[in-house]
Amino acid sequence: MKILIIDGDEAVRLGAAEILAMKGLEADTAADGREAAALMASGKVYGAVMTAEDLRLPAGTKVIRLPRPYTARELTDAATKRR
Repeated sequence: MKILIIDGDEAVRLGAAEILAMKGLEADTAADGREAAALMASGKVYGAVMTAEDLRLPAGTKVIRLPRPYTARELTDAATKRR
């Protein structure tokens, strides 16, 4: 399943993608709704979308909550290791 991660903070996007990759999941990232819409308009299909709670998504969009919150440190460490 491919996952789309939408967040304005690059460290959060990269960290979340790294955590998912460690679990064997593939992810694309977008900094905002416009980038996300462009990815989806290009024909890409996502099984899930992860986003910050303050981002507005179209009505009917299903949201999956992570089993636990990840700290900024965990996400930053994961993003740093990826580079």
